[in-house]
Amino acid sequence: MNAGIFGPGAGDTSHTLPKPTTRAAMLVRVNTLLQGYSGIRFEILEAITKLLNHEITPCLPLRGTITASGDLVPLSYIAGLLTGRPNSKAVGPSGETLTASEAFKLAGVSSFFELQPKEGLALVNGTAVGSGLASTVLFDANILAVLSEVMSAMFAEVMQGKPEFTDHLTHKLKHHPGQIEAAAIMEHILDGSSYVKEAQLLHEMDPLQKPKQDR
Repeated sequence: MNAGIFGPGAGDTSHTLPKPTTRAAMLVRVNTLLQGYSGIRFEILEAITKLLNHEITPCLPLRGTITASGDLVPLSYIAGLLTGRPNSKAVGPSGETLTASEAFKLAGVSSFFELQPKEGLALVNGTAVGSGLASTVLFDANILAVLSEVMSAMFAEVMQGKPEFTDHLTHKLKHHPGQIEAAAIMEHILDGSSYVKEAQLLHEMDPLQKPKQDR
């Protein structure tokens, strides 16, 4: 399993899984194993937690898994660091490359682990990498969604658009929670805007200047 491919140089990170994804995968795996059904010592989970808390991130290959029955290849590199494999590397809090020994020393973990029955399987047989990646994508998507709502509201504001586009009833009729939330956010952003107030006065004086449903 420990057979991923990295870049040719020590500083080449083009074939390395991004740090946030790796850290999310570590957190997901610890959270899963804490349920107590996988036959693994608590000390190993504590070691992973110490690595996270000390900003020490194992280097995982970017490619080599399809997140189906388990992310065996990338997760084996976390297991490799825990067992002190010579090919294991990690990134420290300042971006420095660390060996397994240096990583353990910095994290305050006393010694490498000699895995007992079921522990190797517990570490690698899961979809923590895919779940970690999905969580970061979801987080970024939420930020982009809010950004698009802010920008849409600002565009309507500067174009003196009709504020009826945030009307509650119109969006409730669609029965889509996300649409209702987006309209409410844009209504909140535009609340009290002098541009919107000016547009409302303009539309009241000349209601035919724009179609009822503003473009």
